[in-house]
Amino acid sequence: MNAYRSWLDIEDEVQFASPVQQSIEEFIRCQHSRDTFAVSRLKNDLALLEYAVGGLLHFSVRSKLTWGKIAAI
Repeated sequence: MNAYRSWLDIEDEVQFASPVQQSIEEFIRCQHSRDTFAVSRLKNDLALLEYAVGGLLHFSVRSKLTWGKIAAI
């Protein structure tokens, strides 16, 4: 996942997390919008019910932002 590092002179990077609350229906629509999570590839959506509280899924989204310049070759 860090193969890009050899191509950059990295100036900095920051990691952050943000709590997310989403209905099961919204979560499923979001996943289906990605090719790797196409409807045909997912199993029974009812499996998500055990993780929902009041019909909502609660989770944290973590991201890492890295920036720099293209390394001189």
